[in-house]
Amino acid sequence: MLGDPANIVLSEDQKTAFVMNHHGAVVNAEFLQHGGRASIAVMDVRKMLSRELDNTDAALEHDFDAGWFGGVGLLVVPGLIVAGYSESWLSEDGSNRIGLIDQRTGGLRGQIEMALTPQAGVRRQLRRDCAFFPVPFVSPTEPAQIPAGQAFLSDIDPQDFGCWPDPEGLAFARGSDGKTYLVSGNAGTEDVSIMDFGAALAGSRVVEVAPRIPVQTGPFGIRASPNGKFVAVTARDSNITGAEGNTISIIEIDRARAGLPGAEAARVRVGTDAVNGAARPFTVSWTPDGRRIVVANFRTNNVSVVDLRKALDHVAGA
Repeated sequence: MLGDPANIVLSEDQKTAFVMNHHGAVVNAEFLQHGGRASIAVMDVRKMLSRELDNTDAALEHDFDAGWFGGVGLLVVPGLIVAGYSESWLSEDGSNRIGLIDQRTGGLRGQIEMALTPQAGVRRQLRRDCAFFPVPFVSPTEPAQIPAGQAFLSDIDPQDFGCWPDPEGLAFARGSDGKTYLVSGNAGTEDVSIMDFGAALAGSRVVEVAPRIPVQTGPFGIRASPNGKFVAVTARDSNITGAEGNTISIIEIDRARAGLPGAEAARVRVGTDAVNGAARPFTVSWTPDGRRIVVANFRTNNVSVVDLRKALDHVAGA
């Protein structure tokens, strides 16, 4: 199971684990791209917990092609795997895709495509010279290219990021209208998207329903509250400047889906007391009662616990 495992979720019955491998069965020293063709390992939890099977592949039941490149986001619903892709073919900034994968066969049942063309107050690109790319995709079209036309991005040319959303983490939220909304944290454009998941299941490819919500910097971890009304998103770092964030954003889904002001209900500093201190918050979770948010901060090597009510009331030190 090569592939830089980037995410893991359990099935509803806790018997099966799904592991997102960021670059799949590819040796990065040969491929030269941070995230290659992603794969999803399907594993038996009981066997994973058996110590005599450590360091073997005995727990591995299936290894599915994830359908695109640089897999990160991973959600599981009955019969379906939802996969977020943060990269593209030969381009680390080049994804606007989220896949819908059959849990039983591993077959690709559909893909969500996120719009690219900038529109004031709706969505943005962080560069001015981004090449046109059709959404929905129309064949034949060349693969995504970064502005200067190079095939690869690396730490020496990060300024070439910013044309594509590059969705990382995914979460399901619930609106008061009874709909399920798929929420993505977009590292490339440093914002959050709200999508109609029911429309995606019905076959629509372009399903964003509201303006994207800018956050402090490139998001990574994302998780909905137990009641689905809020989503917490970590501001990890910028692909363009490399500057690391130190906040989480709390998104109120009903305001977000309606495109109303205040969709980012709160922004809370985590990991550090310094206004400009780098914390690089990575992953996020909620307590079962939905009253607190727990954040793991990579750079400061600590954990922050945020009081939701204080955060929504904008109390200092929430």
